Amino acid sequence: FMLLLTTCVDYIRLLPLGAFGALGLLAMLYLLYHDPVRAKLTSTAQLIDATLVGYISAIFSARLFFFFAEPDQALTLWNFFNITNGGFSIVGGVLGVFTIVPIYLAWQKIPILAALDLTALYAPLMQSIGRIGCLSVGCCYGMPTSKWLSVTYHNHSAGAPLGTALLPTQLYSSISLIMIFALLFFLRKQLKIGTGSILFLYLTLISIERWANDFFRSSHTHKFMLYDHNMYQIVALVTAAVSFILLCIVTLQSRGTHKRL
Repeated sequence: FMLLLTTCVDYIRLLPLGAFGALGLLAMLYLLYHDPVRAKLTSTAQLIDATLVGYISAIFSARLFFFFAEPDQALTLWNFFNITNGGFSIVGGVLGVFTIVPIYLAWQKIPILAALDLTALYAPLMQSIGRIGCLSVGCCYGMPTSKWLSVTYHNHSAGAPLGTALLPTQLYSSISLIMIFALLFFLRKQLKIGTGSILFLYLTLISIERWANDFFRSSHTHKFMLYDHNMYQIVALVTAAVSFILLCIVTLQSRGTHKRL
């Protein structure tokens, strides 16, 4: 009974995180629904189905990657579904979405890169809103600090240390992501860019953001470290490098096409 009661309390503690995550998803879905380019690519039903596929794949892959990056956490069926134990990896969630969703798009005969460009355009906005949820419950918190810009948790339901001034790394991430969204939105409106450019630029930028943010997070040090980089940072750097190369390729291909025209 006590285990059940404790688990229920832990889930209640995570309600703000779920609320902001849902708000971010709804904001993204609303913008996609009203996007004129999306209307040419998919029906409303396909948009909803793709969103569900992406949401489920994000949750599962984010959870799996968390256990991969945190080897001290035992991967059991109970631990996997007990989201109060540990957390989700945004890096894993993003990689999962952009691996699984293309399969659905191919099945529905929807242009994959064009559809993923749209997803990547609004994804930073969703992530930015979701990070406010992280700030509200005290997950993904920063290192202790004496700086004026800090956050201190006093509620015992918070996942962060109580009574200690911490770097608001969740806020850093939220601001960075909204800036990435603004940049991608500007580039799409003002410049003629090739199909796939938004996608690969998005992956490059959010990977760099995660790599930089982790230096200020309390969880920076892991059992597996390579040149002062933890597992999340290593994966982020590899993703950024591969995405940047692909960005250069699609940009050059686009310029070649425009010249021939």
